[in-house]
Amino acid sequence: HWMFKYFDTGWFNEWDTFTRTNYRANSMHDPYASGLEKKKNIDGWFDNNMPDVNQRNTHMITYLNQLYLWWAEYAGLNAYRVDTYTYPNQEFMNQLNTLLLKEFPNLFIFGETWVNSSATQAYFVKNNIKGCEKNTLPSVTDFQMCWAINEAVQKPMDWTQGLNRIYQTLSEDYLYQNPEQLVTFLDNHNINRIWDNAGKNFEKWKMATSLLMTLRGVPCLYYGTEVLMEGNTAQSDAYVRKDFLGGWQGDSINLFKEASRKGLTKEAYLHMQKLISLRRNNEALQIGKTINFAGENGVYVFERITDNQMFVIISNSSNTTQKLYLNRFFENKQIVALINAFTLEEQSFMVGEAASYLQLPPNSTQIFEVK
Repeated sequence: HWMFKYFDTGWFNEWDTFTRTNYRANSMHDPYASGLEKKKNIDGWFDNNMPDVNQRNTHMITYLNQLYLWWAEYAGLNAYRVDTYTYPNQEFMNQLNTLLLKEFPNLFIFGETWVNSSATQAYFVKNNIKGCEKNTLPSVTDFQMCWAINEAVQKPMDWTQGLNRIYQTLSEDYLYQNPEQLVTFLDNHNINRIWDNAGKNFEKWKMATSLLMTLRGVPCLYYGTEVLMEGNTAQSDAYVRKDFLGGWQGDSINLFKEASRKGLTKEAYLHMQKLISLRRNNEALQIGKTINFAGENGVYVFERITDNQMFVIISNSSNTTQKLYLNRFFENKQIVALINAFTLEEQSFMVGEAASYLQLPPNSTQIFEVK
């Protein structure tokens, strides 16, 4: 890189020999971490051909500040996704976020935090953790919810696994100042596509996408999910980054066009359209508070509520039809009417009666508006 030709400027973090980051983001909040562990995480190079920028150097700080501001202005950006947010110098990142938001108050900034616990993920964003009061990052990629939804379609429910991992993940939202701003997703350019992880089972795929579009957070859809694009990273990440069929020279079909979408591909596309429309047109699914219920007998339930609206989302991950008695979920109501968000079919229930239950098909998620 042209900058690295000037190796003696102090623009980069240098070591006696090539030293890679240890990829240990948790060292940043570990009360027992050694100084070297923390230094390797921040100052180690991400890869051989990626000189690690010294974000304590005043010239580099000025350069990066001006660069980020220039791109936001020049390109009219709505958002910045900051890659590998757990490895830069956090003092620099906090001042950069402050600078950007001062100039562009409506800019959405979120960091990629590929980590394995809610505590580590929350450490890098505005949170409720003592000692992190200076954090300025508005949002992060919610890998914890990604892992949870993927596990929900791969494993049977247990005390903490399967659908109950979603329950567990939501219960840890107390760590964040603004959990509703977390960027939720099912897959991306580095991990298996959800169609593969769901075992190419269409009902499980519908469960995953339905959960994504009804849970709290800002849902992010990876291209091709809506037409069941497949791919896993067993050989390389290239297998989850294939071209979308259509508009490319030599493509046999064009999935941008309705006539080319057939069978399950067509069903998936229409299902995704309905989910997006449902979320867009109902404030409870966008900004409503969440009521979280522990899963039982393979069934997990949560509610999204505003002053004017209420939805109940019910997932059955078991391979059998389940009966769901409603008194647990509507403890202050005697009568409820549930409107199926897709079919608009309405059913009324006397909540306290023994016969007041829903029949839940296997491997399904149902979305009801409560009247």
